[in-house]
Amino acid sequence: MTSINFQILIRAYLKRDFKFITEFIKNSPQNANTESSLAMMTSGDPFYSICSLNAMSSAYAQGGNYNHALLYGLATYECVYHYLFKSAERRKEEVLYFAASSANFITKSYLDSARYSEGIEFYDRTVKDFQKHFNKPEFISAQLNAVELYLAIDNPETARSIFQSLSPGNIPYYSRINYERLGTKIKALFREISVTSEEAKKSETEEQQAELKNMIDAIGEMFTQTSEGETQQSNEISQMINQLRPLIGNTGNNNEQFNNATSIYRKFNNYFKTVSEEKEEYNIMDLRLKLYDLQGVFLNDSTKSNPDVLKNTLHDLQQLLPKFRSKYIDESNDTLWSIHICQKRLRLSAEGADTLEELRVNLEHKRASIYNKKERAGVFKTFEYLFPSLIELYHRSGNERGVLKAIEASKGRLLADAIAEQSDTEMEVANYELPVEKLPSLLLKNHASYLSFFLYDDYSISVLLTSNGKIYVERTPDVDKTVMKKWVDDHLDDPKEWNSKSTKGFFTKKINIPENLGKLLNVLKRALEEGNLNLGDHLIYSPHEVLFLFPLQYALFNNSYLIQQFSLSRIHGAYQLISLLEHSPVLPTKIICCTVPAVQDLDNSEKIQQFSEVKQWLSKNYSSFDGVSEADSLDKFSRNDYINSLIHFSTHGVFPSPGTDPAKANPFYNSGLLLKDGEKLPALDPKFNYFEKSYFLNSCKLFDADKSWKNSHVTFQACVSARSKEGVGGDALGMENAAFFLGARSMLTAGWNISIVWANNFCIRFYHYWLKEKLTKAAAYKKAMLEIMSEVPFQNHGPYYWAGMILSGDWR
Repeated sequence: MTSINFQILIRAYLKRDFKFITEFIKNSPQNANTESSLAMMTSGDPFYSICSLNAMSSAYAQGGNYNHALLYGLATYECVYHYLFKSAERRKEEVLYFAASSANFITKSYLDSARYSEGIEFYDRTVKDFQKHFNKPEFISAQLNAVELYLAIDNPETARSIFQSLSPGNIPYYSRINYERLGTKIKALFREISVTSEEAKKSETEEQQAELKNMIDAIGEMFTQTSEGETQQSNEISQMINQLRPLIGNTGNNNEQFNNATSIYRKFNNYFKTVSEEKEEYNIMDLRLKLYDLQGVFLNDSTKSNPDVLKNTLHDLQQLLPKFRSKYIDESNDTLWSIHICQKRLRLSAEGADTLEELRVNLEHKRASIYNKKERAGVFKTFEYLFPSLIELYHRSGNERGVLKAIEASKGRLLADAIAEQSDTEMEVANYELPVEKLPSLLLKNHASYLSFFLYDDYSISVLLTSNGKIYVERTPDVDKTVMKKWVDDHLDDPKEWNSKSTKGFFTKKINIPENLGKLLNVLKRALEEGNLNLGDHLIYSPHEVLFLFPLQYALFNNSYLIQQFSLSRIHGAYQLISLLEHSPVLPTKIICCTVPAVQDLDNSEKIQQFSEVKQWLSKNYSSFDGVSEADSLDKFSRNDYINSLIHFSTHGVFPSPGTDPAKANPFYNSGLLLKDGEKLPALDPKFNYFEKSYFLNSCKLFDADKSWKNSHVTFQACVSARSKEGVGGDALGMENAAFFLGARSMLTAGWNISIVWANNFCIRFYHYWLKEKLTKAAAYKKAMLEIMSEVPFQNHGPYYWAGMILSGDWR
C-alpha cells in the first residue's frame, strides 16, 4: 500500500497537481503538521510542496505512524532526487536539506518499525545517490539511524565503521544527544578484554557524567533554536535545565539520580515532539516509555519490595515483552532483566532463571557477532550482574546443573573462543551446555573430578562435579570476595606474611589462611561420605576472581593440606578442560630455555648461577631431545613458533600489588617477565613502569604475537607469574591466560615472590618424575611437592617454600 500511494504522490507532483496532493493530505490521518502542510500546498511552489510532504513525514515518524511516515518520506525523497536535485542548481542546498531530512525520517521509520533490512537497503541507496554530499551535517541523522539499524541485526562491525566515519565537529545540535548515546553504546559493546573491572566501573561513571553534561548542553542549544511560539513554557524548561546541572559530578553509580535526569529530558523533549492521532499497533516510542515507567517501580522505596505492586508490574512487563521480542532486541533484553527483578523479589526462582537464560542467549548471539575476539568483553558488561543473579536463582531453586552451567558460562570467555578457533569449530551458544553434557564421561575416563568456584561479595559458591556425574553445590558465607580482597590488601596472599598479620580488636588473632580456604572445600566432604569421591583422586579446580591468588594446595582439609589427600591441577574453566581432555596428552620434542637475571643480580654470582641451574640440568639429562636452545630476548621469542615444546623461563616476574598507581595496575600491560633487551640484562624498576620497556614480555605482547605454543608445556619460574586479575569480560588477566591463548596445554607458574633455590629444587624434581620416570604431570607435581614439604626446615613459613608453584592445564 505504501509503495503504491507514494508513487501516486510522485506522479501528482510531476504534473504539478497540487490540488490532488492537498486532498490526499486532508484524507490522511491528522497530525501536528497537517495544518501547516496544507497551507504550504496553497503556494503552488515546487519547493513548498516538497516541504509540505516532508513535514507530514516528520510528524508521522515522530508520532509513531510509520506507514504514513514512509509514504510521505519516500515521496519526498524520490521527488527530490529524480527531479529537484538534477534541475535546481541555484537552490542545491535546499534540495540537499530535503533529501537528508526525508532520508532521516525514512530510516527512522524503518528502524522503529523493526524493518531493519529495508532500512539498510534504503540507506545504502542514499549513500550511493548522494555520495559526494554525504559528509554534510544534514545527513548525520540518517547515518546515526543506520548505525542503529546495523546494531539491530547484530552487525556491530559495520555500525562502528559508520559511526567512526562521522566527524565529532560536524554533528549538528539536534543530533548530538543521539550521537553521544550511540558512541557510549558502541564503546561499551567493543570493550577490550584487557579492561579490568575497576577500570570499567571508572569509565562507566565518567561516561555517565559526560552523557548527562551533553544532554544538558543539547537541551540548552535546542532551547535557543526554538521560536517564541514553540517556547511558551520557557520558564518551566529553564527550571528543568537548572535541575539537571547540579547532578553533574554527583551521579556516580546512583541510577536513581541519573534516571531522574533522563526523565526531565524526556519531559522537555515532549514539547518538540509531534504526535499523530493514529499510531501503529506497537508504537516503539510509547512502548519504550511504558517500559521506562514500569522500571521506576524498582527505584521507589515504597514500591520496590511491595509484593502486590511487583505482581502487577510483572504482569505488565510480561505483556510488554512479546511486542519487543525478536524485533527490538535491546528493549527486549531490558524487559527481560526487569521481569527477572520482579521474579527474584517475589521468590519465583526457577522462573527468574528461565528469564535470565533467554537474556543470556540473546547476549551470546550479540557477542558472537563481534569479529575480533579481544573486543567482545563489553557485551555482558551491559548486564554485569546477569551471571551472579543467574547462579543465585539456580541455587535457590535447587538446580545444581544450572548452577554449574551458569558458573562456567561466566568464565574464561576469550580463552574458550580461542580454543574453538584453534580446533576449527564454531563457538555456538549451546556450547555452554557442555560442562554438564560432556564433562562427566571425560572425567570418568581420566579418573578426575572438577571443582569450580564463584565468589560473591558476602558468600561463595563451590560446585563439585564428580567423575561419575554427581553434582554437589555448597554455599560458604565466611569466605567471600570481600574477605579475600582484605587478605590481599594485607599481603596475606604471600605465606611469608601469615605470621605477621592479625585481626584488629580487643583480642588479636592471627588469620589462618589455609584453615579459612578449607571452608570452601566442605563440598568435598559430602561427596566423600557418599562414596562419589575418594582420597587420592585427581581434583581439577577452577578459581574465580581473587581466589586465583590463593592456590588450594595449602588449603586445610580434614586437618591436613589438600595436596596430601588429592592430586591437584588448576584450570580457567570447563570449556578449556573439555578441549584438553578430548585430545591425548603430548610429550615435548624440544626444549627452549629463557634464563635472564636482572642488572641488580650482577653483584651476586651465586644467584646468577641459580638462574641457570634448571637449564643446565635439562641440558645434561635430556640430550635425547632436539637440544636445549636459548631464547632470552623478546626478539628471539617473536621469531619462532614453539609447538610441542617444553618452554622454561627462569626470569624475574612482576605483578601490580595493592596500592599501585591505578594507571599502572592493569596486569594485561604491567605484569609479566623481564627478558633481555638485545644482549643487555633488564633492570628492576622501582617506579613499576614496565609496560614502557622494550624488554618486558607481558600479556598484551603475547596476545599480539601471532605465534603458536600449541601442545607445549610452559614453566614460568618467575615471581608472581601465576597471578591474575579478572577482566571485564570474565577472563583472568595475566601471563597464564595469555600462554593458554597461544595454545599451551599445561603450565607451572609461581604464586608469589618465590625462593629461587626451592623453586629450582621443585622444577628439577618435577621434570625428573614427569619426563624420566614417565609419571603424569599431576603425579610428578604431587610427589615433588610432598618431598620438598618434608625437607623444608622453616615450618612457620612452610607453604612459602613448597607450595609456590602451581600446575595448570593438562595434568596427564
